[in-house]
Amino acid sequence: MSKSLFFLIVLIVFSIIFSQLFFYQLDGYQAATLIERLTSANSLFVESLLATALIVLLVNGRLPHRLAAYIIFSLLITVYCLQYASLYLTGDYVSPTALDNIQHIGLILSPAKMAIIGTLCLSLLATILVAEFTFNKTTWKKAVFLFAACLISAALIKTGDYQLSTDTLSARAELNQSDDKFAGATSPIRALFNSFERTRQSGLKSRPMAKAELKQVGKFGIFYDESKAYPLIKDYIYQTEVPFPPKRSQANPGTPLNIIVFFSEGLSARIIQPYNNQYPGLTPNIADFSSSAMKVDNYYNHTFATYRGLLGQLCSIFPMYAGGRTIPKTDYYCLGDLFNEEGYETHFLFSQQKKNTDLDELIAKTNIDHILAQNDLRHLYLADEPEKRPLALSDQQFFKATIEHLRSLENLQKSGDETPFFMGLYNIGTHAYYHMSDDGVSYKNKEQDSYILNAIHNYDNAFGKFWRYFQQSDLFENTIVIFTADHAHYQGKDFTSLVKEQSDYQPYFVDEIPLLIYHPAMELPTGFDAKFTSSLDLAPTVAQLMQFENRSNSFLGQSVFERVTNEGLAYGDGYLYLTGPGGIREQNEYYDDPSNDTNINQMYKLINNIQALERDGRIWNRGLKE
Repeated sequence: MSKSLFFLIVLIVFSIIFSQLFFYQLDGYQAATLIERLTSANSLFVESLLATALIVLLVNGRLPHRLAAYIIFSLLITVYCLQYASLYLTGDYVSPTALDNIQHIGLILSPAKMAIIGTLCLSLLATILVAEFTFNKTTWKKAVFLFAACLISAALIKTGDYQLSTDTLSARAELNQSDDKFAGATSPIRALFNSFERTRQSGLKSRPMAKAELKQVGKFGIFYDESKAYPLIKDYIYQTEVPFPPKRSQANPGTPLNIIVFFSEGLSARIIQPYNNQYPGLTPNIADFSSSAMKVDNYYNHTFATYRGLLGQLCSIFPMYAGGRTIPKTDYYCLGDLFNEEGYETHFLFSQQKKNTDLDELIAKTNIDHILAQNDLRHLYLADEPEKRPLALSDQQFFKATIEHLRSLENLQKSGDETPFFMGLYNIGTHAYYHMSDDGVSYKNKEQDSYILNAIHNYDNAFGKFWRYFQQSDLFENTIVIFTADHAHYQGKDFTSLVKEQSDYQPYFVDEIPLLIYHPAMELPTGFDAKFTSSLDLAPTVAQLMQFENRSNSFLGQSVFERVTNEGLAYGDGYLYLTGPGGIREQNEYYDDPSNDTNINQMYKLINNIQALERDGRIWNRGLKE
């Protein structure tokens, strides 16, 4: 057998196998007709045949040509395996957010997954070595014949679309999650290219906004003045008094309050008590905390994933980058600045190792003074005890260290140091695809065994230890506690299977997230409707709750207590989401056609402009404070 024929057979068998593997991961495959099934992977076959055409030609040449053939072969197999793994785990191809966070892939790799990757690499190497040293070269005449046969076959498969009915094309496109219902199935390589392209183009477009559009922007509470060098800077954070009366029983009225904010990793409101009781007893401690707090409803994440979520909330902005990258020349005005100006000590604790994340660099951009990671917390508060989770503290360890850090601050205040503090906290144990660590507490539910529920229940158990400590400490009388999330839970198949019975669930990376507020000095109601506002509004909401004086800032959001519209915005991966009473609508590009000039289109233009400002270093002028 010749090298060319060997690769032709290998790739045809591979394509047939993977076409069926992909097919069975697609939504609605059970109802597919025979024609829809047979044509569902036509784009995959076209891509594979085009790659095969190059391989059968190059593999007969000199060493550089053969190396090129082996590289094309390896890349094709690797991309298909990567896309299949993504489709199997998440129900979608690799997204721009996944590409932006590719450096952290080790966080979700288990020994079994590493074994599969190792087996794949060895199989690729073995196939190449067998081809190189076992089979003979093909004559150029036969190689050209096979090359032409591959091209003709690819053309016939592609043009076969024109023989299919409109109904079949539409059904197949829906089956394959294609953006264009007449464009055929979205192929693995094309999908990956589209993700790279959306990542590259994100935030690079800037367009002037008409007066009518700027007026519409104002309805969302966003200040934007194109005539200024720094269009986002304004001289107010909120415009009304906080709508809640002070508590008469407050121990020391007028004394600055401390504040703690829990940025829970990937936590949707719909999965936990007190927001939903689909899984009774899943989060009893969070529910107990909520009995002393104000429960905010209709509050959504405004971006994703963690890096955007944390920077976006601390600085009230739609950040450009998702992978921890920041733009050195760009300054932000954030909660760190606000609290530092008010004489607070600012702290941020997170559970990952510094060397395996960019969180410390990202949080430093928010001007928080004390940033403690896994390495610091283990040494200071855990007597350097072994990790219970690779490269990070388990949630149980993280809360144990958090309590000890709070004790140290409490003792300082008892000793006469009257400096109040702001503290942000970010755990990792509830991350998508994370299984509970060895020291975790599992959710006992005979009807539902889920690693997601176990991780959330364990987080709640660890939070309960904080809550019991906090209630017995002096901090209970002088510290605000806000419980929220960095973003919603990722819409992977394992999660959607848990919540698919909830009629209002839409499988987006945007969803209602918890916002629970304990305030020792205000008479907060038990519930508050945020009117589909978002985590973009956290920073101004905190400023209003603290009753800080207004000052220059670049916050895009407005306090949830000043909300006038009944719609909210979210943005990520090149998609804009408009949340409201009718659900979530999405748009993935800006339409120049005036007939499409809707609210969501205008907001898409605005966010593109804001990210262009970020790229150009025109968010905040730090010289205003120098």
